[in-house]
Amino acid sequence: MELKPYQQIAADRISKSRQLIIADEMGLGKTAEVLKGLRHIWFSNFGKVKILIVCPASLKLNWQREIMIWGGWGEKIPIDDINSFPFIITNYERLEKYVDYAKKGGIQVVVYDEAHYLKNPKSNRFYYANKIASYAGWRFLLTGTPMVSGPCDIAPLLDILGLLPLFGGYKGFYKRYCDPVWNGYGWDYSGASNKAELKERLKPYMIRRTKRQCGIRLPKKHI
Repeated sequence: MELKPYQQIAADRISKSRQLIIADEMGLGKTAEVLKGLRHIWFSNFGKVKILIVCPASLKLNWQREIMIWGGWGEKIPIDDINSFPFIITNYERLEKYVDYAKKGGIQVVVYDEAHYLKNPKSNRFYYANKIASYAGWRFLLTGTPMVSGPCDIAPLLDILGLLPLFGGYKGFYKRYCDPVWNGYGWDYSGASNKAELKERLKPYMIRRTKRQCGIRLPKKHI
């Protein structure tokens, strides 16, 4: 199947990237974009890369289907099989099982779908995701809602990509972009500050487009 022009733009950028957040609005086809980009990476490296796809458990079968359609893979990829190739499909709750495998060089590419699941840097889910990503040469995050609570949600994603030091680490990021407020018990980082600057600095590391920007116009809503 062929990508739409706006999807091809994203796929081309993915194919040339090492670290990227794909944050297109829901319905624009992030899965197709990333799989086409990954296909290029796979061929460019002579089929010597193994790709870990991590998603909510309810989406594993969907990824299995989409890999056949957009990844050009003729057979169904087994789910939760560490020996499957070139894709491993699993869910966030099983991440711990893949840490040692990644440490030994078994995973070259990680893709975290619904990456806003990783917005809490103190969670076990984040810990294992970050650990695995640290051993991978390519890291991609998919989410239609990169900032659920505000800019503070972006910091853990940048951490997983290995880019947070460019933004001053957690402390520097929160201070500059989260409008910190002392509430009497601790610092509240749910605010936003220097938004235009942050948007500009994220451009090299994030694809973020709406349906309108991509020329998709929905019919008017009737009640």
